[in-house]
Amino acid sequence: MTPDRNLLCRYTERFAVVVHAENPPSDAEWNALLDEYLTKPGVAHVLVYSAGGAPNAKQRVRLTSVLSLRGGSVAVLTPSKLARAAGMALNLFRPEIRVFAPSELDLAFDYLGANEVERAMLARVLDEVKAELRLPRD
Repeated sequence: MTPDRNLLCRYTERFAVVVHAENPPSDAEWNALLDEYLTKPGVAHVLVYSAGGAPNAKQRVRLTSVLSLRGGSVAVLTPSKLARAAGMALNLFRPEIRVFAPSELDLAFDYLGANEVERAMLARVLDEVKAELRLPRD
């Protein structure tokens, strides 16, 4: 359990699974996430779930820089209008970022190019990380 965290990430062979709690990540959390992501050269795709938290403007600048270096695709799942707006704003500068409703998980998996085995693994990891942040299942 990690009640004092706003952001957690887990990695698989080709994917990062990032979960934002309801509050935005601190700069320390955000920078640690991006620093760690840069050490994972095989990870080309990111599945993000946000319960409402989203990076601030300064954090989005660094994210844009990191995505420029790495490429890949980012699928953001969120029921939050604020987080969707942040994702759509990022999409203007980073077209590889697409925003989906939580009910569109299969579309997000399609966008990320996940095969059947990867989909099952990503869904399991997503549920585990959400539980660790005490977020409800959708």
